[in-house]
Amino acid sequence: MIYEHKSYRSFLREVLADRTNKNPKYSLRAMAKNLGFASSSLSEVMTGKSGFSLPSARKIAAKLELSSEETEYLCLLVQLESSEDPEIRESLLTRLTSLMPKKLMIHDLGVDHFRQISEWYHSAILEMAELYHFELSPIKVAKRLGISKIEAEVAIERMFRLGLLKKIKKEKSFALKSIYLFNPVPLIIRL
Repeated sequence: MIYEHKSYRSFLREVLADRTNKNPKYSLRAMAKNLGFASSSLSEVMTGKSGFSLPSARKIAAKLELSSEETEYLCLLVQLESSEDPEIRESLLTRLTSLMPKKLMIHDLGVDHFRQISEWYHSAILEMAELYHFELSPIKVAKRLGISKIEAEVAIERMFRLGLLKKIKKEKSFALKSIYLFNPVPLIIRL
């Protein structure tokens, strides 16, 4: 559901992850073709190297059969990312909040929490954050757990949204750091 996302990129990654869960042969290339984009363009957007325009966002919304409110939400996310003016950003955030269904504003067991509990690899990733000298990257997590890279990316992103993992900056680079004292090195704090 798009309303759970604060970034259109995370929404697209979640759509891809859901589709690969349903069909393991489904790929970024297939999604790009379904949405009417080059796979390299979609890949660059999903990794943050480039962005979508409003017409592109509307095209995606139509292909994903989003409702008019969901389409507006997606377009607002695209505008929010490209806007630098604080007043415009505040206006966009207010509009985003007003579009969210009231039931999402109630903090019962949301989809993120449900998936974190129901999909086994979330717990495994949290434990990996505790491993001494383990680089918690989607590629390494996917390889170690035997899941797809996109599943690993979505799971790690979900745990950041839930506050279960937190990046901290250490000197010039990010390094894994556990909240527990017995694990002195690492880059991601498990809360």
